[in-house]
Amino acid sequence: MSSERTIVFTWEPPSHWIVHAPSVPGCHTFGSSIPQATTRMRDALSLWVGDAHTTTLVPEFRLPPAIRTSVRTAEHVRRRAEEAQAEAQRALSASAQALTHARFSRRDAAALLGISHQRVQQLLTDC
Repeated sequence: MSSERTIVFTWEPPSHWIVHAPSVPGCHTFGSSIPQATTRMRDALSLWVGDAHTTTLVPEFRLPPAIRTSVRTAEHVRRRAEEAQAEAQRALSASAQALTHARFSRRDAAALLGISHQRVQQLLTDC
């Protein structure tokens, strides 16, 4: 069973991430990107603990307030967009089914729904 270890990223202008593991005092490193800093953190951890290469690293980001707000807003909007996309998918699927059950051709259903007849076929097979 893999363990988890929180690693904390702090942005250090102009271009580096400082990262440390709170559960391993003194274990820290840096990187110019999140992936690079993560890889270096795993390497640094391997000097301190035996399970460094199998543990799950859980990132925590410490960002300036304005950046943190911007990121949270983007995440929230993206989540809402994904939910709207899923709702649109369900509505299109239900409409495609209703139209074909009412004996509309797939091409006419497509024209009414504003999608391709191939998409209508996909919606009908996904059900």
